[in-house]
Amino acid sequence: MMKNKKLLFGILAIAIVAIAGVSLVVLNCGINDFSVCAAADIEITPLPPAWQLMTESVFLWENDTEQFVAGENSDLSNFLFQTLHRLNLQAKCAFSEEDIHEIKENDRVIEMRFRHPEQITISQWIEPYQSNVKYDENGYRILENVKSPLFILEDNLDEGLEAHVLIDSFEGWSCWAIQQEESDELDKTWIDEINRLMDKKFQKSKPVISANSTVFEGERWMVIFDDGKVTCYSDHYYPDHKEIVIKEGYIPKEEVNALLELFSNLSEYSDYTVNVSDQLIRDHMDCVFDPIGGGTKISCIPLNKTLRLKVRPPTFPEPETATPAAKEILERIDKIYREAEIPEKKKEINPYCISLNLEPSAESYHVNQMIIFNASLEDGWLGNVSSYEWDFGDGSKGYGEVVRHAYASEGNYTVKLTVITSDGAVGVKCKTMNVTRSAPSALVPGFEAVFTIAVLLAVAYLRKRK
Repeated sequence: MMKNKKLLFGILAIAIVAIAGVSLVVLNCGINDFSVCAAADIEITPLPPAWQLMTESVFLWENDTEQFVAGENSDLSNFLFQTLHRLNLQAKCAFSEEDIHEIKENDRVIEMRFRHPEQITISQWIEPYQSNVKYDENGYRILENVKSPLFILEDNLDEGLEAHVLIDSFEGWSCWAIQQEESDELDKTWIDEINRLMDKKFQKSKPVISANSTVFEGERWMVIFDDGKVTCYSDHYYPDHKEIVIKEGYIPKEEVNALLELFSNLSEYSDYTVNVSDQLIRDHMDCVFDPIGGGTKISCIPLNKTLRLKVRPPTFPEPETATPAAKEILERIDKIYREAEIPEKKKEINPYCISLNLEPSAESYHVNQMIIFNASLEDGWLGNVSSYEWDFGDGSKGYGEVVRHAYASEGNYTVKLTVITSDGAVGVKCKTMNVTRSAPSALVPGFEAVFTIAVLLAVAYLRKRK
């Protein structure tokens, strides 16, 4: 009898030790996981190469004049992304659209425009308990649905905004800066680097004339520099794509001086209506203005004068108010824009035309779960696609219309699909997904076997005792 009791106690001891061991395993996993989350000395996430394709254009606002300065994958746009990535300090202030308009009118500002809203990882550390703030697997904050950042180079309104970055998102405008390590001072070195990159691009030439207009389904800009260099940018929206044209050229110094002389005869702000000829609007897609009834703003930067023209075609005439000088400026500007050469012309596919589906469809996925990424369900808008490139957001890439991928660690990942058609059109579509650790089993493997054996031995002992 004593022998059987000792056997029973031994069996129960084994079961207790097994259960305790399981508890220790579970407990240790929890402690280790928490220490990883709480670590604050994690390296800043490197800039993803795919960010180079996010930029549509970069503009300089100065003296209420908008100037196109860079496109995608330029030294300037890449540096601006690096600067965004370094943001770590948020200011407690809010801005309305009227405030932003006033800042653009008075301050010296660099504006980035993205093709579509982006998820930007910055260097602000987020404590795990801040569940209302989105952050990556390393604990760094993610700014969601960023549409356009404004980099304040000079604060002429004296509002303390120099070296700040204003972020436009679906939630409104927020204000950010880069705080120096081990100091309360703001880092302003990025302003000098931006100025250096712009001086390098334009070889220290200065803009003298700027023209821009909102045309039907698009916008157009032109800048004339004091050395005669001309840069133009236009975009036009179609249902399935956007066409971008960049033009460049040179005009004689005498032509620059002639424009300055014409502007000298105008008042500081002039607003006129112009009835243009059929010859002037022979190809409305190649005009710097909108011949269907829109308007054009032409600014002379050294003289701080702005000419606003409402252009009317012969089919819709209005009483003309433009002076001979204003009409001549318009005709000269139009001629310069038309004669500039086109070094770059590209098409950007509307993201809504691109299929990006995950299979199985779920709100979240598990670590090591094989996921199918499918781009084959589009409705034929793309035509002949020559390339599908997937960036899974974890440093891995895939190629093909349908690919498979599994994530090795939990976190929020932005999947980016880049599509290139046979005629050179490029489209980018993104999707953010959440990966969690695998759902824990109710019992650790091996525990069921130990427990079952213990129960069987106990039952055998009780039967034998009877």
